[in-house]
Amino acid sequence: MHAFRALLDRTLGDVTDVEAALHEFGRQFAAEIAHSPERSAVMRLLIAEAAHFPALLAQTAKAGSAQQALADRLAELAGRGLLDVADPMEAAEFLGLLVTGRVNNRSWYGAVQFADAEIEALAASGVRMFLRVYGSR
Repeated sequence: MHAFRALLDRTLGDVTDVEAALHEFGRQFAAEIAHSPERSAVMRLLIAEAAHFPALLAQTAKAGSAQQALADRLAELAGRGLLDVADPMEAAEFLGLLVTGRVNNRSWYGAVQFADAEIEALAASGVRMFLRVYGSR
C-alpha cells in the first residue's frame, strides 16, 4: 500500500495537466503490474483456487485500500474542476481496470512478458477512455 500511495503522490499529486498526470499514473501502474512476477503468481493462484476457497475472494474484496486511496485522489481532482466524478470509488475502479485490464489479459496475468512500449500504449488507451467519461466538461 505504501508503494501505491507513493505512486499516487508522484503522478497525481500536484496536478496542473490532468491528462498528462493520468497518462503517467497509468503508464507507471500498468508497468508495475506487468513487471511483478510475485503479483502475477498470486493472481493466477487466486483465480485458480477461488472456487475452492471462497474466503479468499472475501479477503481480496475487503482489501480495497488502494482503490480508496485512488478514489480520494480522483475526488480531489474533481473538487478542483479537473475531472467530472460523481462516484469516486466507481471512477477509481474503472481507471484501475482500464489501465491494467488489457495488460493482465494479454499477458495472461504475467505469464507472457511484452515490451514496455506495448504496456504504455495499452495504459494510454485506457486513460483516453477514462477521460471520455470523466474528463471535465
